[in-house]
Amino acid sequence: MTKVEIVLLTSFNTNVPLDRLHEYNKCLERNARCTHIDKIVLFLEDKDGKTGNTREPIYQHPKIKPILVDHRTTLNELFAYAGKNFKNVYVIVANADIYFDNESNLDRVVEMRKGAMWALTRYEWNKEKKKWSIKVGYGSYDSFIFKPPLKKFDLAVDLEIGTRNIDSYLAAQAMNSGIQVANPAKTVVSKHFHDSLTRDHDHWSADRSKKIMRNIPDYRETVEGKIAAVSAIEEDCYMPAAFKMSTLFYLVRERGYINRLLQFIKKTLID
Repeated sequence: MTKVEIVLLTSFNTNVPLDRLHEYNKCLERNARCTHIDKIVLFLEDKDGKTGNTREPIYQHPKIKPILVDHRTTLNELFAYAGKNFKNVYVIVANADIYFDNESNLDRVVEMRKGAMWALTRYEWNKEKKKWSIKVGYGSYDSFIFKPPLKKFDLAVDLEIGTRNIDSYLAAQAMNSGIQVANPAKTVVSKHFHDSLTRDHDHWSADRSKKIMRNIPDYRETVEGKIAAVSAIEEDCYMPAAFKMSTLFYLVRERGYINRLLQFIKKTLID
């Protein structure tokens, strides 16, 4: 298969507990080792000016370009950066605790339709079965793959990377703008590494003094098809016309949510 250029954009805060920073750095190392990833642009949040943590050896890796920022990077900023700097290059926007390895099948990006976007459901390590298992649930989590230029879509608000609900919201907004969003997670594997107890999924005020509730819909909880059902590239992972029914089939088959099926039938046939 022809080698293509793939760039990863990611971001994290260096001033976090050391066990969480270790997870970020391990994911960074593994992404750097992935032969399919050619370059990593790392936005390092160093709000307090504590630059000591930014001198980790991994940040000096030849694949990695660190950029210091004084705030939590938003998806809006990452998509804009990709559009400005990496036209006609495959770009991954991913949370810092996501990594791809040489078994992730990233070389299959060449099979992405022009102007489309992949929103991948992540894999978790199953300690009992001792293998990676896809995270069964709604929507797509933590990583998006596309090839700029991508059709513009309105996110309405700044979505800080790694905060609650933003992944399904972004995917839904892209779909509403006519972008074909697929989730070929059965083929392309993104692995999640988060064993520490540190959690930072909340949206904060600019000075981080208080949490802010954002008024964005949580599309994980809808049945109308605002998510990309898990599929394989070998299947028809793009579902423009039959999207709702394909998504519904996935929910019923994988989750057994009969009540949601009844709600869908009621909404479709009655409303």
